Amino acid sequence: MKSTFQRNLAIGFGFSLFLLIISAVASYISIGNLVSSAESVEHTNQMLHYLDDAISYMKDAETGQRGYLITGDESFLEPYRGAEDSIRKNIRAFRNQSTDNPVQQAAAEELFKVSNLRMAVLNDNIVKKRRGQALTTEDMNRGKVHMAESRRLIDEMKDRERLLLTQRTEK
Repeated sequence: MKSTFQRNLAIGFGFSLFLLIISAVASYISIGNLVSSAESVEHTNQMLHYLDDAISYMKDAETGQRGYLITGDESFLEPYRGAEDSIRKNIRAFRNQSTDNPVQQAAAEELFKVSNLRMAVLNDNIVKKRRGQALTTEDMNRGKVHMAESRRLIDEMKDRERLLLTQRTEK
């Protein structure tokens, strides 16, 4: 009787230990997946932040330029002055963080080129104003085209980031 009891006790203890080990392994895997998912979410949020900042600085530059063109007051150029470096910094950071995604890399390169064109148009308009030359509607529309292209690229890049997040979360 004692031996049957000890045997049953050992079996119960073994079975409990087995369940405890299975539960620990399942918890470990689940926590690993949770951490990975959280890192994916954080990465996507950071990428979206870079893109939001880039377009925000483009808007700042445009606002500063317009204020200067309307008033001729150089103080309006303050947001314009730091914008170009900030735009480049954010696009570069996005590109550096998307090394595993050739589509986003190509889009970042295209955004870099378009933003440079946009800043060149803003600069040309400022130079014309300083020289006392009249600005035409065509001068202003050139910048508008580049800004629209920048917005389109950024929207596409943000959509791809959100899709990646959805795919990673589903895994």
